[in-house]
Amino acid sequence: METDIKNPDFMSLQDIKRAVDKIRLHDLDQLILQQMHQEISAEQEVLRKEATELHGKLKCDLNEGHGSLLSEYKKQIRQVTVQHKNLEEDKNKVFDAWQQRILEDRLITVLGSRMCVKTLEFFIIGLIFFVIILLIYDLSSPGLSDDTRLTFFILDTAACIIFLIEFFFRHHYADSKKWFWSRHWIDFVTSIPIPDLQALRIGRLARVARVARLMRVVRILRVLRVVFFFWRGMDKLSDVLDVKMMKRSLLLVSLFLIVGALVIYYAEGTQDGVNSFAKSIWWSFTTVVTGGYGDIHNPTTTTGQLLTVLLVIAGMVVVGIFTATLTSVLVGDGSEKIELMQKALNIQLEAMMQKISQIETHVAPDSAQENKE
Repeated sequence: METDIKNPDFMSLQDIKRAVDKIRLHDLDQLILQQMHQEISAEQEVLRKEATELHGKLKCDLNEGHGSLLSEYKKQIRQVTVQHKNLEEDKNKVFDAWQQRILEDRLITVLGSRMCVKTLEFFIIGLIFFVIILLIYDLSSPGLSDDTRLTFFILDTAACIIFLIEFFFRHHYADSKKWFWSRHWIDFVTSIPIPDLQALRIGRLARVARVARLMRVVRILRVLRVVFFFWRGMDKLSDVLDVKMMKRSLLLVSLFLIVGALVIYYAEGTQDGVNSFAKSIWWSFTTVVTGGYGDIHNPTTTTGQLLTVLLVIAGMVVVGIFTATLTSVLVGDGSEKIELMQKALNIQLEAMMQKISQIETHVAPDSAQENKE
C-alpha cells in the first residue's frame, strides 16, 4: 500500500512542517484575508478599550494618592501599546496581501491563466535588470560615442514605455488605488525616462555654465535611477520568489555602495583611484564591506573623509545584520526553543499546583478531625 502524502493522516512530521512553511498570506483566498483583517481590527479595539480602562484606573489611584502604582500602570500600558503595534504591522501585511490577491485574481481573469501573469512578471523583472545593466555601463563608460549613447537612450525610453503601460494596466484593475500608489510608486518613478544630454547632441553646448550644471544634475538623476531600478527589481523578485532576507541585505548594501560612489566621484573624481564612476563603485564596495579603502584611494577632502566614516560604520552595521540573519537561518532561531521550554515549565507548574491543592484538600479534613478530638 502506497503512502498518501496528501492525506495529513499519512504525512510525516517533516512533510507537515514543509507544508505549513509553504503557506503564505498571498496564497490565501480573498475572503479569508478579509476576515483576518477584520479580526485583527477587532483585537486592536479590545486593546484600545483595555488601555482606556487602565488610564481611568490610573487617574482614580492618583487622585487617591496611590502614586507608587504609576510605574506599574506605565508598564502595563507599554505592553498594550506594543501588542497594538504588532497587530498594526500584521494588519498592514494582511491588507497588502488582500489587495495583491484581488489584483492578481483580476489579472488572471483578464490574461486567461496564472501562468500568463507569472510570465508577465518575469518579463518585467528581466527588462528591469536589462535597464540596470544598460545604465551602469553607460555611467561607467564616459568615452562612448554619441551614436551609442543615442542607442542606449532609445532602448531605455522603449523600456520605460513598456513599464508605464504595465503600471497603468495594473493600476486599472487594482481595487484600492490609494494602496496601489503607496505600494508601487517606485514603479512609476522608474518608468520616467531621463534623457542623456550628450546623446541628444547638446553636449556641444557644455561650454555654457548653465548647460554644464544641467548635465551634472541629469547625471546624478540617472545614477539615482540605478538605485530605484534595483529596489524595484528586488521588490518584484520578492513577490515572485521568497527572497526577503536577500532583498533587505542587498538593498542596504547597494544603497550605501551607489550613494557612496556617487558622492566620492563628485567630491574627488579628479584623483587616482576614483577618477571614473566604475572605480568609485569599487572604492565604495571595499569601504562598505571591508573598510579597506586605503590601498585604493585615501580621501583628502573633508567630504570624502566624512563619507568614509559613514560608510565604514554603515558597513559594520549591515554586515553584522547579515551575519546575524544568516546565522539564525543556518543554526536556527533559539526563541522557538525558549517558548517550548516556557510551555513545558508552565505545564509542570500547573501539575505541581494541582498536586498541592490535592494535598491541601486531604490534609484539611484530617486537621479538622484532630481538632475535634
